[in-house]
Amino acid sequence: VVVIISLVVLTSGIVMLKGFIEGAEEHMNLLDQKLEAELERMLIDEGKQVAIARKTADIERGSTYVFGIGIMNTKSEIDTFHLQVEFKSATDAQNKALTVDKDKVEGWSMYNFNPLKIEQWDNDKIGVLVSVPEDALKGEYIFNARFYEGENEEIQYGNTLQMIVNVKYKQIVCA
Repeated sequence: VVVIISLVVLTSGIVMLKGFIEGAEEHMNLLDQKLEAELERMLIDEGKQVAIARKTADIERGSTYVFGIGIMNTKSEIDTFHLQVEFKSATDAQNKALTVDKDKVEGWSMYNFNPLKIEQWDNDKIGVLVSVPEDALKGEYIFNARFYEGENEEIQYGNTLQMIVNVKYKQIVCA
């Protein structure tokens, strides 16, 4: 009986995990049209190699937000790029450093880890899903986003982009 119950719990956990991953992938692919248009303008009209639209987001604990990041290949040939997002720092309302688990906070972000093959003067856009857990401390969290050329992390492409997440407590509405 215990083995059967354990198998049922394990199976339901796997199904829930699969649903979460599929939902996260769906979020990452759903950049709204306004955000895509802003990234197009920054990349094409302004000629930026990398760009971020809406670099600051106020997110309640237990909620998510998708940052839009774009890249344009200004090199002389087709090239491969990959994105890396890293947690930089966290501060409270008084601008004092928060003590947080770096690995846990880096786990808040989900994005496409696969290399992007982009033709010369073409561009691509990536959604970076940030999911703030219920137990997150209130404060400002800064993440650095960098693109690298090729398969290694030796040659950075473009400038470092910052994503600023202002974690807010949930507002309780009383009737």
